[in-house]
Parts: sequence; C-alpha cells; structure tokens
Amino acid sequence: MAPVILLLAFCCTLLLYLYSICKQRPANFPPGPPRLPVWGSYWLLLLKNFKFLHIGFHKLAQKYNTKILGLYLGSFPAVVVNDYKNIREVLTRPEFQGRVKLFILNLRTYNKNLGITLADDGMWENQRRFSLRHMRDFGFGRRFAELEDIGKEEIQDMLDLLNGRREDKEVFSDGLALAPGLFYPVFFNALWFIISGHRFPINEHQNLRYFTRQALRFVRSIDVTGSAVVQTPWIRHVMPYYCGFTDLMEGTSNILKYIKEAVTEHKATYSEEHMRDFIDVYLKEMSTQKTQEASFFSEEQLHVVCMDFLIPAIIVTTSILSFSIAFLLNYPAVQTKMQQELDTEVGRDRLPSLDDRARLPYNEAFLREVMRKVSIVPMAVGHRATEDTQLSGYNIPKVSSCTYISKFWSSLYRNQRRTFQ
Repeated sequence: MAPVILLLAFCCTLLLYLYSICKQRPANFPPGPPRLPVWGSYWLLLLKNFKFLHIGFHKLAQKYNTKILGLYLGSFPAVVVNDYKNIREVLTRPEFQGRVKLFILNLRTYNKNLGITLADDGMWENQRRFSLRHMRDFGFGRRFAELEDIGKEEIQDMLDLLNGRREDKEVFSDGLALAPGLFYPVFFNALWFIISGHRFPINEHQNLRYFTRQALRFVRSIDVTGSAVVQTPWIRHVMPYYCGFTDLMEGTSNILKYIKEAVTEHKATYSEEHMRDFIDVYLKEMSTQKTQEASFFSEEQLHVVCMDFLIPAIIVTTSILSFSIAFLLNYPAVQTKMQQELDTEVGRDRLPSLDDRARLPYNEAFLREVMRKVSIVPMAVGHRATEDTQLSGYNIPKVSSCTYISKFWSSLYRNQRRTFQ
C-alpha cells in the first residue's frame, strides 16, 4: 500500500503545484486566460488560432470581455491592447517605450542594444533622428528628382517585362506574374540607392530578389510573441528548422552579408569631400565621434540601422501592392474606373508622376482604401514597461511586454462600410 499512497501523494502535490501556476497572476493584472505549464497561455492562444495569432488574441479578448488582455507567454507576463484609447497611451507614454529583449532578436543586433526597431534607452531616438535627417538629403520621405527618375526607370523595366519586351521567367512566364517578386526591384533599388548609392541592374535582379526573400524569410521565422523558441529556448537544439530558428539565423546572416559588403566597399573608397549616400554620411559621423567615450555610432550600429530600414520597406510596400492587385481582380469595375481616370488625366504615352497626384483622386482613394482594409502588420513590435505603472486601472509590472494591436479597433469600423464604391 505504501507505494500507492506515495504515488497518490505525489500526484496530488503535482496537481496542486500546477493549479497554483495556473492561478498565478500579478496583483490587479488585466483579465485573461490561465497560465499553463511550460508555454503559459500560449497553448490557449494556439488553440484559438494556430496560424494567425492576432486573431487568436482577438478571440481571447472577446472571451474575457476585455480591451486589455493579460496573459503569460511562457514564464513572463504580457499585456495585449486592442482599442484606440489604450493603444494611443502605449504609444505616447514614456514608461511603455522599452523594447522586449528576446534572445533570438538580440542575435540580429549582435547581442547589443543597437538599431532603431529593437533598441531602447534613448538609443533608438538618437539613431532614428540622425538617420531620417540625413536620408532625406538623398530623397527619403520627400520629393527628389534623381530618385523619381530611378523609380520611373524601374517601373518601365517592369512594364517591359509584362509586355514581353524582355524576359525574366523567375517572375513572369506564360502570362502569369509572380507577386510580390515582380515588385521587389522597384522598391529595393530605390531604397538601396539612398543607402548605398548603388542600383542592381536588370541582369542582377536575381541577386536582388534573393536578398529580399531572405528578408521575408526572417520576418516569417517567428511571430510577435517570439514563438515557442523564446519560451523554451532549448527547442532550437532539438528542432531548429521547425521552430523557425534556422530561418531566423540564415535569413539574418544573408541580409547582413550584403550590407557588410556595401559598408566595406564604401570604407575603401571613402572621401570626406564627397558624400555619395547614407553610408558615407554615417561613416563620417563615426569618424567625428570616434574620440568620444560614449558614442552611439559604430559599424555594427550602421549594419543594424540599414537592416531596420530595408526589411520593413521591402516587405510592407510590396505586400500592399500585391493585395492591391488582388482587390483589382476581384473588383473589375473599380479597375475600369481607375484606368479611365488615368487615360483622361495622364494618357498612355507617358508614366504618371507625383505632379499628377492631385488629378487622380480615385486612384489615390483606392490605394488608401487598400491600406485601411488590409493590415500587413496586425501586431506591432512589442513594448516593454520600464517601470511599474498602470493602464486603464490595471497594474502593469515592469517585467511585462505591452504588445499593442491596431487591427481590431479598426475592424469594427471597417465592417460597417462597403469596401469600394
């Protein structure tokens, strides 16, 4: 009988321990699912929607009738915000401006607090301010004649491909075009020109698309929660490919390879008398600040800043265009109206330019409607509370990450309107 009693005692103790874990929550924490062993509430999130986690978060918020969802991702508490008022607070209050420190993302930043997207403690503000100020000199975020000419050339190359005047079977064959691969050269070459002063010619578009696919590979390797590899890091040694660790490491390595080569080439041909692009400007700032003890500028920092600009620009803009094409195929009447407006205001003997924008309200309205309808990034980068604070009356502990979701607030409004008129 003794072994049976011991076994029962062990099972009862284990059940009590597991129950205590499930009920463990910080004081006055937002309502949400219980904390289960190993992955915490992540199990229940996957049950709600395994493929689209933002929908899973939304369903959990509906189940617990809350706009601020409190849960555990592995061993650490997290808060999901999905209404406009609280999203605005998270975005504007300084105590929510920290970044979640995940080891897999730190691998992308040399295990340091570098770059713009994943940095905090004032680092991201310093780098963002410097980068935007000087990238504008080469056309980023403003009208720039040379950059507009590059855009027109890239668009004309794409039209030549679609009209059969040149061949590229990787993205266009038998009347079928591959999106977003078709659009990669247009956007990547424009941004790469600002950063490095270089463009990939037509015969190197295959290499360009390889770079962009590595960026897509990196983005798809993990979800906004960090996925199972963050909550159970040992899993990367058991199944590195299936947990996304292989794609994350190889994608990051391949992207950095291109950037490092460009920086090395610039260092070999650098001249302070002639600033050719953003890399030159950054190298000059590094040289200016090299005598300072606490400089924010380094070659590693330059690599990460370039990656922070390239990855979102490539993935988001090309995805938006791909969705635009999908909507046009499903709304042929809208396609006809857009073409009629272009024929009337621009004609067919030249490409449209930014000067035509004011005369193309229907085309602009369509693009704005696509961006409202489609959430390319329904969950933004995680925010970390840098001190114990409150949000809508709930306690937010310092160790938690505040992940805000903008999709669900807008979806309520979206469903009350017709998509296209």
